[in-house]
Amino acid sequence: MAVDTWNDERVATLSKMWAEGYSATRIAAALECSRNSVIGKITRLKLPPPDEKLPVIKDKLKSCPGA
Repeated sequence: MAVDTWNDERVATLSKMWAEGYSATRIAAALECSRNSVIGKITRLKLPPPDEKLPVIKDKLKSCPGA
C-alpha cells in the first residue's frame, strides 16, 4: 500500500508555487519529492499552466558534458 504524501498543506504549497510560476523541479525540491510526483499531482489537480514562468538562472545549472 502506498503512503499518501499529499496532505492539504503540501497541495496548497504546490498550487501556490505553480501559480507563481515555479518549475516542477523547484517545487519538487521545496517539497522534497520527485519531479514526476509533482507533475502527476499537477495533472490530477488539473491546474492551469501559470501565466508566466520565473526566469531560469543559467549560471546555477549544470552543463551537460559534450554539449
